[in-house]
Amino acid sequence: MLLRDLVLGILGTLAFLIDLGADLWAASQYVLSGRYLWAALVLALLGLASVALQLFSWIWLHSDVSSPLAPKPPGRHLALLHLLQLGYLYR
Repeated sequence: MLLRDLVLGILGTLAFLIDLGADLWAASQYVLSGRYLWAALVLALLGLASVALQLFSWIWLHSDVSSPLAPKPPGRHLALLHLLQLGYLYR
């Protein structure tokens, strides 16, 4: 069960990073082709999705009292992780 969780965690993180890279690549291609509105739309949607992901991750970590993982960082550090958009990767 632990190995399965590790494999799924790694695959999920890789999928997240590949998706992020693909979104940034798409935005850069729009900028290079002169379609600035589409590039801004891609970046705005990426930003909105990222804020929602961090918000849900922070709420989940904050309310999780029985985490089998290592102890969670204090509130200030937890908030800083999420403000830096690293909360999902910590989870």
